[in-house]
Amino acid sequence: MYDLATIRQMNREAGIRARQKGTLPLVLTQDMIDRFKADPYNAGISFPHLGDRRPRTWKLVDEIFVDTSGFGAPGELALTIKQLGERLKAGMAYATIEAGQFQAYLGEFIPPVKK
Repeated sequence: MYDLATIRQMNREAGIRARQKGTLPLVLTQDMIDRFKADPYNAGISFPHLGDRRPRTWKLVDEIFVDTSGFGAPGELALTIKQLGERLKAGMAYATIEAGQFQAYLGEFIPPVKK
């Protein structure tokens, strides 16, 4: 299991890579959410890892604690993949903002308004 210092360093490095690449959260459509709910492992959806990067025009409104091992159960603190599917909202954007060995925080963002 990773210690806290290792997790923090991994997320700092992910933030550096995300800044260098210009990585942004993934905006979900209802179709994407429906595919995720039907088969999350084959929906073709991959949440980008922002680490500690917070794009300026994107507003972080929530942090969702998620089990990434696939062995989580309903009733535990971290949401299962199925519970995550029920939590996602069309029009919102999502990205991993902190990841450990078995759980992660998925950030929920409001995308910037297009002019």
